[in-house]
Amino acid sequence: MTADDIISIQQAVAAYGAAIDSGDMRYFDYCFAPDAELWLVGHKQTVADYVAQCQKAHGLLAAMQHHCAATFLDSEAALDGSIEGRTPFVAYHFAHAQDEPLIVGGEYVDVFRPTESGWRIAKRTGRARWQVGDLAMLTSLMD
Repeated sequence: MTADDIISIQQAVAAYGAAIDSGDMRYFDYCFAPDAELWLVGHKQTVADYVAQCQKAHGLLAAMQHHCAATFLDSEAALDGSIEGRTPFVAYHFAHAQDEPLIVGGEYVDVFRPTESGWRIAKRTGRARWQVGDLAMLTSLMD
């Protein structure tokens, strides 16, 4: 793995926060492979399903802010050239009608794979480790 590969992976991780927090869903193109498998809300989603859910979130929430720490990459690449990484995160969600935000901390477990456009996330699993606030703030997004 070269330094350029590592930078490409870091950019894929950074694109996630840029997309979800700004509402500019085009940034997900820099994050996920088109056929990525996402496990962020307890069940499998496609990228298109997740993008629709994020667009809905921007209509329901006053603001969101996702902070991702540096991604730890497994030093062993799989036979198909993919590599696994773990990224700690803290995500803040602010509702219009609530004083207290929902804050969730955990990690993303990702499988990155090289594509013609650079490294992209082929599979993402979100693992919440803790939360402060009312998770009900996000239940309407699960419909």
